[in-house]
Amino acid sequence: MTGQFVSYSVFTAFSRFASWKNRIKILKLEAKGDDRTDQQKIGAFLRELRRENGLTQEQLAQKLNVTGRTVSRWETGVNLPDLSLLVELADSYGVDIREIIDGERKSEKMNTGTKETLLKVSDYAAADKKRTVKKTKRRIRVLAAALTVFAVLVALTLNFLFGNPLSKAMAERNAETVLDFRFGRGVYKVSRAAYWIEDAEYFVTCEKAGSPDSTFTTNFGMFGNYRYDNHDTRVDGKQNVFDRMRREYNAVVTAAMEKLYKEDAPNVCFADVLTGDGEETGSAGNTLSRLQADEVELDQTFDYTEIGEKYGEVTVMLDDADLSAERMASLLLEIRETLNSQGVRFQAINLFLQDRSSVGRRGEGNGYDAAGVCDFPCGLIYEEGLADRVGQAMLSDRS
Repeated sequence: MTGQFVSYSVFTAFSRFASWKNRIKILKLEAKGDDRTDQQKIGAFLRELRRENGLTQEQLAQKLNVTGRTVSRWETGVNLPDLSLLVELADSYGVDIREIIDGERKSEKMNTGTKETLLKVSDYAAADKKRTVKKTKRRIRVLAAALTVFAVLVALTLNFLFGNPLSKAMAERNAETVLDFRFGRGVYKVSRAAYWIEDAEYFVTCEKAGSPDSTFTTNFGMFGNYRYDNHDTRVDGKQNVFDRMRREYNAVVTAAMEKLYKEDAPNVCFADVLTGDGEETGSAGNTLSRLQADEVELDQTFDYTEIGEKYGEVTVMLDDADLSAERMASLLLEIRETLNSQGVRFQAINLFLQDRSSVGRRGEGNGYDAAGVCDFPCGLIYEEGLADRVGQAMLSDRS
């Protein structure tokens, strides 16, 4: 019988707790609307109880371990206390929880068993809330760590692919320091910095006022550390001069060739100035001359009639069904006369003819018939016996 009574009491307590909890939820929902009468009533009752007990808002807040602002919001009906605090308030003021929820005094009192049950439920709810908060914080920390790792990986990837402003600024600043140390203050200036993904480094272009041939690059790592520069080859080795000569000589030759072929332009036509060490032999057995670095000066102006005659190499590729030595000799004479009439000279010429109509004769994927001469010397291009000389020097690839 006693066991049945205890079970009934616990059941009754939980039922009342559920009823009060639902009532609190209803009150909170009503507070979101325009009608806040009940919630304000509870607040006024809480204020009345506090004053009856001779407490200020700050004293009550300290007692319940909350802020004075929280107490004020309860008493103005903005918010309601949590269930655990309701039990503590009721116990502190010596009233029934139902009286606080209804906002007025009641004649009947809550029995001790129900009160203890509510306290246990309140403790359980508080512990459950604490566990939930702890789990939430742990999940937030894990998520924050994952996002941090992801952000770092993205940053490193973008840094590897495109570089970054900080590394670029360090490269430019350190380049100025290196330039002032090596060449004297203000002799060279930093022009621009560019990121090179292949080597994951910055190329800083350095220029000297009034001297285009003095341009070179310095290379720096991601942390602004100096790696190397190409001043020895680009400036001291006159590579800038040679490159400029090639561009200018090529422009002169291609302009002259356009006048010869007009709309029926060659498939390939370009010119080069042979420079550097080493010997090279043409298909006619001739040795080619090469321009040396000690023969030129930085920013020197060149006579391309003289330069071309000594070191110039012209390359022309044409479509022609006639791959004979006679046809090639005729074309060599025509090219030489055209260039000479424009004041353009060359040391040797590469002339290649290709018969596109031969495609398919040699089987699928085997290309077409072609013939040519490599580095044929200009001195051997004259009409008498030219076809024989060309025939001896010709390279052919025929079906």
